[in-house]
Amino acid sequence: MKMRRTFGIGIVATLLLVLCFISFGSADPLVSKPGVYSGYSNVLYDGWVRSSQYVTVRDGTKIALDIYRPTLKGAVANTPYPVIFQQTQYRRSYYANGKLVLQGTNQTYVDFLTKYGYVFAVADARGIGASYGQRRGPWSREEAYDTYDIIEWLADQPWSNGNIGMWGLSYMGGTQVMAASTMPPHLKAIFPAQTPFDNYDELLTIIPANGPFGELSNAATDLTAAPVDADTVINSYGYPSMLYAAVQEHLPYYNSIQQLALSLGQTAPPYSSVGPAPYRDSYAPLAHSQYYYENSASTYLPEIKHSHVAVYNMGYWNNWLRRGSISAFENFRNPSKLILTATSSTPSFSFVSEHLRFFDYWLKGINNGIMGQPPIYYNTLTDGAEGTGWHYAWKWPLPNEKRTRYYLQAGPSGSTNPGVNDGVLSRTVPTGTSAQDDYTVFYGITPANQDAKGITYTTDPLTADMEITGHPVVHLWISSTQTDGDFVASLEEITAAGKATVVASGSLRASLRKIVFPPYNYMGLPWRRALEADEQKLTPGTPVELKFDLLPLSNVFSKGNRIRLTIVCDSSPNTPHLSPVPVVSIYRNMAMASYITLPVTTDPIRVRADVKPDMINLKSHGEFTVAITPPYRLGKGYGARDIDISTLRCNGAPAVRGTVERDTLIAKFNTQDLVGTSAGPAATFSVTGKFNYDIPFSGTDKVRVMK
Repeated sequence: MKMRRTFGIGIVATLLLVLCFISFGSADPLVSKPGVYSGYSNVLYDGWVRSSQYVTVRDGTKIALDIYRPTLKGAVANTPYPVIFQQTQYRRSYYANGKLVLQGTNQTYVDFLTKYGYVFAVADARGIGASYGQRRGPWSREEAYDTYDIIEWLADQPWSNGNIGMWGLSYMGGTQVMAASTMPPHLKAIFPAQTPFDNYDELLTIIPANGPFGELSNAATDLTAAPVDADTVINSYGYPSMLYAAVQEHLPYYNSIQQLALSLGQTAPPYSSVGPAPYRDSYAPLAHSQYYYENSASTYLPEIKHSHVAVYNMGYWNNWLRRGSISAFENFRNPSKLILTATSSTPSFSFVSEHLRFFDYWLKGINNGIMGQPPIYYNTLTDGAEGTGWHYAWKWPLPNEKRTRYYLQAGPSGSTNPGVNDGVLSRTVPTGTSAQDDYTVFYGITPANQDAKGITYTTDPLTADMEITGHPVVHLWISSTQTDGDFVASLEEITAAGKATVVASGSLRASLRKIVFPPYNYMGLPWRRALEADEQKLTPGTPVELKFDLLPLSNVFSKGNRIRLTIVCDSSPNTPHLSPVPVVSIYRNMAMASYITLPVTTDPIRVRADVKPDMINLKSHGEFTVAITPPYRLGKGYGARDIDISTLRCNGAPAVRGTVERDTLIAKFNTQDLVGTSAGPAATFSVTGKFNYDIPFSGTDKVRVMK
């Protein structure tokens, strides 16, 4: 009876709140744009309470789970709410220096979102922390199905409304897309950040001899995990009994990864969590599978599509997994969005607000317009640091991208701190027949010495700002005195004072250079299948061409600065140190031209502009017409109906009105509003404007002008 009375009082209070809202309006204006969100969702609670328990999954393994439920003045919410779930390999909660550390609150997401009526749940992955079981490396199918079972368990709880979302970065991002591959009915939306799409592609073919993915946990760290609430019996070793029993199940895996590493000559952790796997089709001994196939999201594209889960991909320009976020956006056929920011803590952007905006739409059904906005939102850096320029886009690569070749040429460049050759990066096509640079490989490359110890090609100082957004691609003609080698290319911005900032890099092991057609959308970039059968050793002294993409970027190279391409042949500790030390030749002649293709995006989108009449009298007080036709191939968001007429200018004259006829905007201008237009038989009329969401375009036409 008491519960019923409390529930009735809650209904009355809610109705009064709704009536106040209707009568007086929301205190916050309705704003819904990336990183800025108000008026759609109200603060309902002032805190949370945590509980912890085991959930048993399909194979009988017990998974440790922390649950955070919202509270108001200490009272736990009884209303069913959406649940936002995360599975971690970093311990969901643990003790450090005698204090309890809650993994779920490290980034304030729990503190923030529970106030708006969300439940949070954080689980230790199997074989980690307080969970039972053994691992087979990150993102195994067992982990994926554990996630399925926990999602469905969460959906069935009385404090859950049945709508489940997921969030987290890096490993926790990967668990989300792998969960989607199992198609749990109640998983509605995920927000993976900094997440691999294809585990082999993200490693860029230069893989440690002992294997990828260093294991960060061990039995000692697992024993610091927080026990579940029911684990109250302390054993003779001084540990909670269930926690201790769980860690005993972890030991065979931890022992096996250490023993394998020691047998391969590795004497200190972190040890690979999967074991040696140099090729895409390698059988990884610790994962007991062809790891790159079984544990990559790219393998499960049909399943992810049929999950119907909405996906908000997030990448960071300073992180090596950013291409994976873009690849996921390009290949997932789900309702999708993509945001690309400077770092995971970009000051100008509220990540928690963006999560709330996304989850409000998909988990609470709040129509805040997020999915009607352009799917891509990205920050353009300036001089390699966070910039003030945020931009929308409807497609990737950007429609104004102009792929521009910069050739490797002889120096000197006149730049500060060049490499051992001091070459030039130039738009000029090579004309010689025998030009090359010889480089004795230096082992021991660091970020501090890579320019001085590497081989560099640098432009002249830029005469204007240059924006580069997209995927650079390197084409190198090389030979070596050895039968293999690693090649690492870095794109840098060099200031007048000589400061070098790496804005993108990429690498390739020469023996795995074979390029084939990719099994998914790789955005027109060179893709290497990298099977063991594809390995092609170098013949010493025989030139071959290497093609590989650098990680994507969006950066404004400032006027007066220079662009530099640095090439080294060491990716320590992953590169084997060959003896004798190889001498590498980089060819830069007419027959074997080496170059880098840069995606230059300085200029706006080009449209067709047709000015009528063909002859304009500047003394006329009439009107002239400009027919503006965007390229049809650009698709949604870039059509004639998407043009913001208020932004249209033609030689300084604003548009007075416009109508759309099929794929063309017919805009009218007053002749007397023209600025700086001279008489002549072929005067240039420049049209500028913006599509909706501030996306610029331009076009030109020539007409006869009279005075």
